[in-house]
Amino acid sequence: MIYFCSLGQNNDKLETFLSSALIQTEAGHAWFEGNTVLNTVALGSLATVETYLKFYHNAHLSSVSFPELRSLGTNLEIIGNSPSTSDGLLSISMEKLETVGAHVKFEDNALLAQISLPRLKTVGGLVAIISNAKLAALQLHSLVNIMDYCSVASNPKLESILLPSLKTVGRDLSFKSNSLLEVISLPRLQLAGGSLTIESHSNLNNFTANSLFEVDGIFDVDGCTSLVALSAANLVTIDSLIVEKNSALEELSLRRLEQVRDFVLIRENSALTTISFPSLRFVQGDFNIGDLQTSLEVLSAPSLQSIGRSLKVMAGEKLGLVQVDLHSLHHILGLVESEPDFFQLSSSSANARVMACHGLLRFGIRASSFPNGYSRLARPPPLF
Repeated sequence: MIYFCSLGQNNDKLETFLSSALIQTEAGHAWFEGNTVLNTVALGSLATVETYLKFYHNAHLSSVSFPELRSLGTNLEIIGNSPSTSDGLLSISMEKLETVGAHVKFEDNALLAQISLPRLKTVGGLVAIISNAKLAALQLHSLVNIMDYCSVASNPKLESILLPSLKTVGRDLSFKSNSLLEVISLPRLQLAGGSLTIESHSNLNNFTANSLFEVDGIFDVDGCTSLVALSAANLVTIDSLIVEKNSALEELSLRRLEQVRDFVLIRENSALTTISFPSLRFVQGDFNIGDLQTSLEVLSAPSLQSIGRSLKVMAGEKLGLVQVDLHSLHHILGLVESEPDFFQLSSSSANARVMACHGLLRFGIRASSFPNGYSRLARPPPLF
């Protein structure tokens, strides 16, 4: 066991903890905390740590190096190494580490600039990369599986996230408030076991997830004001879809999406011209094309058969110019609302290019475009 902790008192003498020929290659755990002058930790022969490896609140730590470490039983935690001076945590290097049994946490390290874990394949718990003020790139080239959730958030200098081998995340996968982030690359990701959230990125212009098959939660793209196109070419099933406040987004195309187990909400994307879901068949909750879709030209879901709750399409006067294709839709069990009332438009109308919604057999409560409120035309009929 290696145990080096202040236990509430600062260690103000030790500057370097080095061992290139550690007597044993295994340790129970290693814990460094509250050391005010420690700047380097390098354990050259350590190959296995049975439980955890932790670095907490070491004010001048500049280098953590475990060149032979291959396996970590539980947690890797490097947290709160935030100096008041210009020297601080700069680099983390574990060149041979392949497995972490539980969590990986790099949080609140003010000068963390480099994370080198080139062989890391499996994380048995969560991954949290949060509030590292100098981190510019996150590259985990070998990482395949994260068994719990993954959060990359509030890293103000982070420009790219490259996870080229990642296939599965057991719970939520979240990218939030990385203000300089331009690229998220997840080319082999197949499954997010919870929600996939991409939120509040003013510079994001490239999102790649073309192997993504299922999101077992909400697919949420919100406040990415430089993103022009959103596509997940092989996405088939999601719980819900939220696309909102992406002011540069011009095209939303999910060409293999077949089923939404809850709702669709698309709103406040002022440049969005095209919404295309050519394979979508069922939405079990609300289908809501909401406010401020002022540039919308195409709404196409030609295979959509059933909406379990309400249908709402709000585009103001612009809707009369929108090409709408819902020609397979035959079953809505809730409110039907549009502005203007596109059910009163025909394909020959001078105000509409195409209105292909003639297969609708029944609906529940329909809201017309009257300014004084809704018009209740029918109650939902019983199911067959």
